[in-house]
Amino acid sequence: MRSPSLWYDETLNKVFRYGGWPYRTTNATPDMRTDLWSFQPGGRTIYWSREKNPAENGLSIGSSAPYGAAWTASDSVFYSLGGSINASLPSVLVKDFVQYDASTGTWSNTKTSIPGNSGFISQAQAVIAPNFGKQGYIVIVGGVNPPQKNNEFGSGTFLMNMSNVILYDVDSKTWYVQKATGDIPPPRTEFCVVGSASADRKTYELFIYGGMTNYTYDLNHPDDLGYLSVYTLSLPAFTWFRSPSNTTVRRCSHTCTILGKRQMMSFGGRLPSTRNAYGADPDPWASGLGIFDMTESAWKDHYDAAAEPYDRPDMVKGYYNNSYVEPVWSDPMLASTFEANSIFTTSTEFFT
Repeated sequence: MRSPSLWYDETLNKVFRYGGWPYRTTNATPDMRTDLWSFQPGGRTIYWSREKNPAENGLSIGSSAPYGAAWTASDSVFYSLGGSINASLPSVLVKDFVQYDASTGTWSNTKTSIPGNSGFISQAQAVIAPNFGKQGYIVIVGGVNPPQKNNEFGSGTFLMNMSNVILYDVDSKTWYVQKATGDIPPPRTEFCVVGSASADRKTYELFIYGGMTNYTYDLNHPDDLGYLSVYTLSLPAFTWFRSPSNTTVRRCSHTCTILGKRQMMSFGGRLPSTRNAYGADPDPWASGLGIFDMTESAWKDHYDAAAEPYDRPDMVKGYYNNSYVEPVWSDPMLASTFEANSIFTTSTEFFT
């Protein structure tokens, strides 16, 4: 399966895999599209096991796991929004919001009610900000949002404006859309995202890198800094920042994860568009690994196991200290939630 949802449950010490795009699209067996798989890390050999069929424990019989969903996981709960349920073109998008509670082994599926949104979302990315609200907020950016369920992959149409941040309050089960400001990144699909709460848990920063738009634009604009740069979205300011440290080659279809305390690793991927044969273009990094220091907001040539804990980048600190403007809140509940930390005072000592 290409690009499945893959997450680690620390309590159970299991890595779970769900969904994805089958490499073999013809004569694919139902279990390729519906089942949940897992393995326990730590040994020299990996043994995959098939978990109980989701249709037997909360999902409808015959339901397919999605490809291109915006997914994230808390300590024990997996969340998956939208995506496509087939591997043919045009893609058939769904409005489903699927959850899996690993502690109980139960699944649930609800239809979304996102303000001002068709609900057909694909190729977006999600993180969970645990330091806001009673149980955290799921933060979703990017991807496509067509008005209908059929969408041509890679067409570059109906790209989501990156200033529109979708939020889901895990505790109240409420959807919001909040407008972000700052250095708004250009729209994209097939990008990667990581996020981290600051050590004092007063802010949460989301980092995005790479992505594609459509084959023609990507081919004709290989040096567009909007896709060579890492962008940072800081909450509760809901402000975007662009890193001054760029890569020399664009990437899409890659994945990112946090290593150690403050470094983001970009792994694999490809050029978003090329005239060469698929897979012929060389990877810009040795072994396909790129390392980005989230605190320094800069690409590095090595992993630093002794790095200090993550802290807000200087450009983010400077904004809160000197230039902060309160967001125009889309809902009073967001204002009360994200200002509840009393982060904004007349003193700047907090951010030094």
